[in-house]
Amino acid sequence: MILAALIVSEAKCESKLTPLIPLCLITVDSMKAFDVVSHVIVLDKLYEIGVHPKIWTIVRDLYDGMTSKVRWAGAISPKFNILQGVRQGGILSPLLYKIYNNNLLMELQETRLGFRMGNVYLGCPTCADDIALLSSNPNELQCMLSTLHRHAVQDRVSIHPKKTKAVVFSKSNSIKSTLSWKLGDSDISPSNQTVHLGILRSELKENNLNLEDRISLARRTMYALISTGLHGSNGINPIVAYKIYQSYILPKLLFGLEVLPLNKSQIDILRKFHISNLRRFQSLPTRTATEIVYLLLGALPVEAELHKRHLSLLYNIISCNNSTLKNLMMRQLAVNGENQESFFGRIQDILEQYKLPKIYTLMAEQPSKLAFKHQCKSAIQKTWTNILVAESVKKSTLKYINTKDLAVGKPHIIWKSLRSMVSEVKMGITKARMLTGTFMTQVIKHKYNIEHSDQICKLCTILSEDLMHIILDCPALFSTRQIYYNRLKIEVINVIGESKWSQLFGNKDAILLLILDCTNFSKYFSVDQQNAITKLSSVLCHQLYLERLKLLEKTAKVPNKQCGSDTCK
Repeated sequence: MILAALIVSEAKCESKLTPLIPLCLITVDSMKAFDVVSHVIVLDKLYEIGVHPKIWTIVRDLYDGMTSKVRWAGAISPKFNILQGVRQGGILSPLLYKIYNNNLLMELQETRLGFRMGNVYLGCPTCADDIALLSSNPNELQCMLSTLHRHAVQDRVSIHPKKTKAVVFSKSNSIKSTLSWKLGDSDISPSNQTVHLGILRSELKENNLNLEDRISLARRTMYALISTGLHGSNGINPIVAYKIYQSYILPKLLFGLEVLPLNKSQIDILRKFHISNLRRFQSLPTRTATEIVYLLLGALPVEAELHKRHLSLLYNIISCNNSTLKNLMMRQLAVNGENQESFFGRIQDILEQYKLPKIYTLMAEQPSKLAFKHQCKSAIQKTWTNILVAESVKKSTLKYINTKDLAVGKPHIIWKSLRSMVSEVKMGITKARMLTGTFMTQVIKHKYNIEHSDQICKLCTILSEDLMHIILDCPALFSTRQIYYNRLKIEVINVIGESKWSQLFGNKDAILLLILDCTNFSKYFSVDQQNAITKLSSVLCHQLYLERLKLLEKTAKVPNKQCGSDTCK
């Protein structure tokens, strides 16, 4: 489908170079297309194209003697024969329908009716029953419609006149007002937009309309998956949530966008939607550094996800046997190689960005699909890991995190050490906020003048309240800290011994680093040991957080108890 959609986008790109000549697009809607395929006609067409007799016999046997019954109001009708229609959801069904309407497409191509880019014919980009007619000549387009109507009558296909729409890509309104076509007895006049292969085609703001549609669909899909735990603190492990997001939501969000020339502001719209979801899965506030939101999950930015789809489409073009697409690619590389409106102009920049082989090299030494996929995945992950880690090093809020251990495609141990249980996810969230510098302490409140707060801890009223104070120093949290900190200390000493503990963790800064991110000392611990330490430190941080909340609530109620008024009571 995307290959056919690419042809429409390239035709539109070409038409912008000649603004005085309009490009006309008509999308044809066949009523119940798959249900009206005549078995006799499709078997005749299979025979005409030279299908092997054994294959022809198998297809005939699939549809010979088919019967059906109708259940209505608890009663079942007698069976009746089915003489038309291909199986709904059948693997062969789209292929059989392509053979069914192939004569129409071949006639249009042989007569050269429709849009041509140089000597490359692009007049009827079609996938199964989604037929589109392209031409820069309105009279030629009428001939194409007449040919289509003749084939529809021969093949017993009904064209829906109201759903068959035309869009004219031209800046001149005077040209549009004079255009009109006939399809049988029905009139077709230019409209503002139409849909072809799930992509909105419009004369104005085509990209924005598609973005709104994709984001709306992705949002509805995510709401439908809320019951699976696809949300924050009361949901599943963020790693699992991201996997679900990748499998079900991202494909709907990005479908078809690789063939559209999105600009920076339009990609920013996608980026905001994408990053807000990743923050939500990890229950991180909006002030969290964007780079660490990606790196904690090992997630790619949305532009990288788009680039993956660009590269996949390029490989499909290079590896396919379609001469039209390959001729189109060669022509655009020669003529529009630097035009960002063209897919082939954009893909060259993407290949250069990730230091991948150029298109001509890929054509001469075509890799296997798995090899190319692995090469692209590695290059994208490496490039974005370098970019995100370089930015995260500059953030003062991320001073406790081990940036050397961060990588795209590799979730942080803070999430890997936890199971998909609400209680454990909440522990991970508390620690993640401390690790990313977004846990709200009195020092932070004072720094940003929140509620006119001072830096002094409200529990001990002695020292400034920062992370060090909460985790290691505050006397009000001593009893809770002693229980869970001792468990952590024993676990570490069992691995490295007491002398090494004294050597490595003789100061509070090192202990705080160990508690917040034990990968800072990864050379002393195995992966399993790091998981155990991370889990114990997550319990410690969460229990301190809960105890702090409890004591703050008691402190807030003290003035009310001292007051004797009925209102305070």
